[in-house]
Amino acid sequence: MKAETTRRPLFPAWANAFLMKWTLQRCQVAERTLDTSALGYYGTFSSFLEMDFPLPGNVGIASQSGAYGTHLAAVARVRGLGTSVLVTTGNEADVTVADAIGWMAGSDAVDVICAYQEGFRDADRMIAALDAARAAGKPVFMLKSGRSPIGASAAASHTASLTGDDAVAEAVLAEHGVIRVRDTEQMLDFAYAARQRIYPAHNSLGVITISGGAGIVASDEAELVGLPMPTMPAEAQVRLKQLLPYGAPANPLDCTAQALNDMSLFEQFTRAAIRDGEYRSILCFMTYVAGSATLAPKLRETLHKIRAEFPDRLLALCIIADDAVTRAYEEAGFLVFSDPSRAVRAIAAMGRVGEMMARKPKALPELPNVRLPAVSPDEYAAKALLAKAGIAAAAERIVHSAEEAVAAAAELGFPVVMKIVSPDIVHKSDIGGVRLNLVDTDSVRAAYHDILGTVGRTAPEARIAGILVARQLSGGVECLMGIGRDLVFGPVAGK
Repeated sequence: MKAETTRRPLFPAWANAFLMKWTLQRCQVAERTLDTSALGYYGTFSSFLEMDFPLPGNVGIASQSGAYGTHLAAVARVRGLGTSVLVTTGNEADVTVADAIGWMAGSDAVDVICAYQEGFRDADRMIAALDAARAAGKPVFMLKSGRSPIGASAAASHTASLTGDDAVAEAVLAEHGVIRVRDTEQMLDFAYAARQRIYPAHNSLGVITISGGAGIVASDEAELVGLPMPTMPAEAQVRLKQLLPYGAPANPLDCTAQALNDMSLFEQFTRAAIRDGEYRSILCFMTYVAGSATLAPKLRETLHKIRAEFPDRLLALCIIADDAVTRAYEEAGFLVFSDPSRAVRAIAAMGRVGEMMARKPKALPELPNVRLPAVSPDEYAAKALLAKAGIAAAAERIVHSAEEAVAAAAELGFPVVMKIVSPDIVHKSDIGGVRLNLVDTDSVRAAYHDILGTVGRTAPEARIAGILVARQLSGGVECLMGIGRDLVFGPVAGK
């Protein structure tokens, strides 16, 4: 009698039931909003959907980790950040994070791209995707993990990813427009700030505050992240001092708690910062005043006028208020933070985005096709290869006798340098294979015999291809460049 086999479902029963319930509810939501284009589909069985549905918005998330990707989406939902797209790629047997970024670069539903990346399967594909995002004017905020040896080892076991040298990844990502973040909070802060698509390329910060302490905190953070806070012009400071003699109009602009009694002070200080200080970004610290039933209405009226008058400025508020008040400020075009340091970091990041977008991609030089030898060349042959690639060296000759050395020195001009040439000797000076400051024929002839004798004693097994005679140069700047091969990005050069 043939035994019956039981076919296991692809997902557990609870997951199938939940997905069916979620799909039906999502359809109902789409019918109510009548804007199905703003609601993307999250192909996932994560239980984070039990909390609530993702909000529609212009932020897309691509993650190499499924669980961490849904974590990002869940935190974004808690923060009220609309994420229209979530793509998680796992071990990337087919679709990669680079593919997702490239698709988002061309999608009308996404203006801001967030990415969690462990390692790169195809460096060229990632670079092409990042270049496409920059060309489309879409910032990429990437949490690239595997900085530490422990993290790199964990990445290898998690998604079989080679993380490579983190310094190389940092340089490549920066070159192609990525704003690298250190944690989830920073990623979502930057994505939140980028939703307005105001990216001041020549960023500067003016801080208007009712608290001297908050101004100091913001100034310290601006210094730390390299965000300029120029001082207000002297004439403007005199004018503001006349309005409020005990205020501080330099920058930060402290209009003190007196602004709570006379809201026109806050308005005049803020307008002066924008008009006279010409700051591209403004941070207003009004703390719980913004949520006060008695003071908030006048403050909102003032801020709305300023927002309408200066639509190109990045305006951020540091306030404490309930969700309804916060949303009202956000809908009016303000960034809202509860912490001044986080606000400053986000503002600085928007300036970096602006600089990245304003920077034209570097055109790669056209290089000749140089065929590399099968074995490592000696110094003379290596310089010949470099010369074919357009990298010149000092004039030199390879010689095989003392008389050839004398003739070469006379041709090149004194003083000259003489060096042993051998594919087996890397550090020539360590074994006595270099002579400097040779100023006449006698010293050249003596140096030839001396080098051969010394090298013969210190490296008797080395193959000798000859001795190099080169014109000795002076007056330049000595530079050293190391060439290595990164596991991910291939050959890299470092100074």
